Amino acid sequence: MKSRQWAGALLTLGLLLAFLGLLVGVETTTMPWEAALSYCENLTLGSNTAWRLPNSKELRSLNDETLINPSLDTTYFPGAQATRYWSSTTLAGRTDAAWFTDFTSGLVSYNAKTGLLAVRCVRSS
Repeated sequence: MKSRQWAGALLTLGLLLAFLGLLVGVETTTMPWEAALSYCENLTLGSNTAWRLPNSKELRSLNDETLINPSLDTTYFPGAQATRYWSSTTLAGRTDAAWFTDFTSGLVSYNAKTGLLAVRCVRSS
């Protein structure tokens, strides 16, 4: 599985970031929201198993407003994509939609949970 190989490569290279009390790692190919939740919850990197999909506020906090294409600092996020990343936060009043952050420019919006968006898993440090 390509995403598991990528996750292993991240661990091997030590590309995890301690940022605002979170360890951030693992970018994957795109997937629907339910699959993204499951992917992060079942992820194991080394002996670490407490991964999860970040909530909307956590994900938005990774955005650097001085950058675009991507709006993430690639020093800390090598290989970061200028694309939309799922959060775990469901849109209030719309159980069929969830919030995302678009790291092209830092836009925060929502999408149908059936859409295919990128995933970045986090865990508490």
